[in-house]
Amino acid sequence: MKERWRFVFKILIPVVLFLLPFFLPLFEYGFNFEALLLVTPIAFAVLAGFFIATATTNYLNLQTLVAEEDATLISVYNLSKLIDPERAERVAEAIDQYLMKAFDFQFSEYTDFTITEFDPIIESIDAIQPVSPTPVQEAVLPYLHELKSGLFKTRQIITLTAPRIVLGSHWFILGTLAAANVVLLFGLRNGSLILNVVLGLTSIAMYLVLVILYEIDGDLFQEENMAYLNSQKVFRAIGRLSYFPADAIKQGRVQKKHLPSRYRIGIYKNFPKSLEKEVKIVG
Repeated sequence: MKERWRFVFKILIPVVLFLLPFFLPLFEYGFNFEALLLVTPIAFAVLAGFFIATATTNYLNLQTLVAEEDATLISVYNLSKLIDPERAERVAEAIDQYLMKAFDFQFSEYTDFTITEFDPIIESIDAIQPVSPTPVQEAVLPYLHELKSGLFKTRQIITLTAPRIVLGSHWFILGTLAAANVVLLFGLRNGSLILNVVLGLTSIAMYLVLVILYEIDGDLFQEENMAYLNSQKVFRAIGRLSYFPADAIKQGRVQKKHLPSRYRIGIYKNFPKSLEKEVKIVG
């Protein structure tokens, strides 16, 4: 279903918009619409520009926060292994389960639905205690708990940063302005091939502005790097095979060229009714 909608929004609609000026019959407006052609594009540009700038800022902040969380998890494991090698395996297992569960959700919601998997990370960190502490172990133990506190802070900020900024009422205004621009522009047609091409491309451009805004605001822009590839460094750091949801590979959200020679995949048993999955090793 996702592939079908991706085809509709990314290919079919732009093609239809480009062809409309060629196939719609010529028509003229019975009023002076040139003034509207000055107002509506400016209103659309200002509003869309504002939302794109705001959404981009949030998106870049989210990228930083996700990278910070991944780096903190790696540091937590490395310090745990330095302080208490025997219990560090519990930390690695908790991190592994947490990241695999996080892949089941979008950035806008994963912190709310991974509390059950996040708590064991904290519990395993609290259990870290050196048996016969060396000066180095005693020195880094407070830093380990400082990193633990940082995880809470990072997750809380992600919760506030990830949700969408553009709401339904905003989309209605943007869509209305974009449609008004297209309709008014079509009144300029005079049968010229070049003008039809320009109008078709202009219509596509306004539509793609909305698509880009949707992807940035929904944290879908460069989803592969932010959602999947960055976290693979954590898996490697804690001594686990890379993990990818099978659907992400099937739908092209993870390109096959980025897959290692040996990795794990999660196959849902009854999606979307259940997020229960079977983890298999490939390669």
